Amino acid sequence: MDLQGQPGDGKSCGLVNVQQDIECITEELTSAYERFKSAPPLSIEGEWHFATQIKFALDKAQQYYAKIDESAAYIAAVVLHPRYNWQYVEAQWEHKKTWITSARKSVKRLWLTDYK
Repeated sequence: MDLQGQPGDGKSCGLVNVQQDIECITEELTSAYERFKSAPPLSIEGEWHFATQIKFALDKAQQYYAKIDESAAYIAAVVLHPRYNWQYVEAQWEHKKTWITSARKSVKRLWLTDYK
């Protein structure tokens, strides 16, 4: 819901929020999947089926999260935002060093080809 606002309506709907929102979704789905993944197929309330659906949603969220590093516009929005910068990106992606390298290259390419 955080990303559904319209500019000027007081909701934060910028590209800057994408990573945080997808991380939140991924964490919640991971937690839910851990609770239900061991349910036997004939469990009450269809918990096994529920675990399967959560896993599908989690896989999709992880696919979207992995695409963040492919977006020069997203990274540029983050590093140009007054509250964030490259240090923020490096802290968030400290476990994904290749993403940082790729992000720096893509923002530089975006600057050179579209804005310089």
